[in-house]
Amino acid sequence: MADTKYLIMPTLKEELLFAKNSSHIMGMEETIIQTMYKYLNPIFLLCGTIGNIMSLVMMHKMSARVWSSCIYLSVLAIVDLLILYLDCGNRWYKQLTNIDLNIVIMTSTDAMCQVYLFFYNFIFHFSAWLVVAITGECLISIKSPIFKYKSCTREHARAIILFITVMLIGINIHYFWTHALVSKQGSSILQRKVCINMDELSDVFKDQIWHYLDIFIKDVIPLLVICLLVTMIAMILHANISSAKGMEPVLKKYYMDIESFHEMCYIVIVIAIIYIVCTLPKVGLTVIHHCVVYGLLPYTQNLGAKLKLADAICQMFQYGYHSLKLFIYIYFCKRINIWTKKSTKVFLTQTCSGNKVSRSSTFYSQQSMERPLSEQHYFQESKPIQVPDSSFFKEKQKVTFSKPRVFTQTQV
Repeated sequence: MADTKYLIMPTLKEELLFAKNSSHIMGMEETIIQTMYKYLNPIFLLCGTIGNIMSLVMMHKMSARVWSSCIYLSVLAIVDLLILYLDCGNRWYKQLTNIDLNIVIMTSTDAMCQVYLFFYNFIFHFSAWLVVAITGECLISIKSPIFKYKSCTREHARAIILFITVMLIGINIHYFWTHALVSKQGSSILQRKVCINMDELSDVFKDQIWHYLDIFIKDVIPLLVICLLVTMIAMILHANISSAKGMEPVLKKYYMDIESFHEMCYIVIVIAIIYIVCTLPKVGLTVIHHCVVYGLLPYTQNLGAKLKLADAICQMFQYGYHSLKLFIYIYFCKRINIWTKKSTKVFLTQTCSGNKVSRSSTFYSQQSMERPLSEQHYFQESKPIQVPDSSFFKEKQKVTFSKPRVFTQTQV
């Protein structure tokens, strides 16, 4: 059994559990793993950086018309970008230089050992529970759109995000007094300075029970809740309880853009399904890992190589989930599709001609002028309707018409 006393963070736990048993990885599997980390990770980083920044801008512009859904997706874009740099970027840098930046940062000072562990785990937990919140809102939107208008507002979205933040801070705040930086000698696996759990608890609780709690909070519970919500959504859509077409005249009294309202529901459903598809193999692989480590399954060298390859493939699916959401938005939302095409066209035109856009406002104003009148309202902020008062009508009544001009023969 591998030594699990010095577990550091979720992505390193699985590596350390198999550090002894999988030290002799077969050549073909190891080559595939190194190739994926070396060539696919920078692609995910590039696509994730551009895609999440564009998603953040677009969701911010649409948040005034599609209520709280865009607030969740804006925050999710920021979280996805942080996860890509913390995990995907670190693995790529480690593949190129053989230096783990996570270990370097945590072993720099005792404070960084605590702060970085807290922030790292908080971001991964926050990403999962944010998908739970937006999927629950999607269920409300499909089952009772009128109730969504009253409850799922931007203010309530900010309140739910604040609640999730406080809850996860309370779950992960223990890192500030349970972990510390110590020196570890005589180990060929870990570095000399390690960030370990120094709490006066039993080794079973620190090495096993807390590890299982972390897996349940980060993966298992959000996965089960999202599966339940998606199942309820599918049942409602199958039974036609929402009857969206018949309710469109009623919804127009509450929503400024019905088409964006429906498109955003489709986007949320697709994101939830992709989350299930990407997370379920990861949870199953974690269960198999622990069964092998604790002797429930016989370990062989071939099995260790295949499990490590499967773990790398699961990581690729996770990176794709965090980096390629922009393509989902473009495919399902016509407004985002139009905005992306025109933005790309203007950017390429300005780049090829050598001219630079001085201000972003000028860029968006040009885009709005080029867009047809029926499409210009998609990305404009909502403005209150000004109702004319009684003085307006009185002035209209005082208007007199001048007599028609009569032309004489000489004038003609």
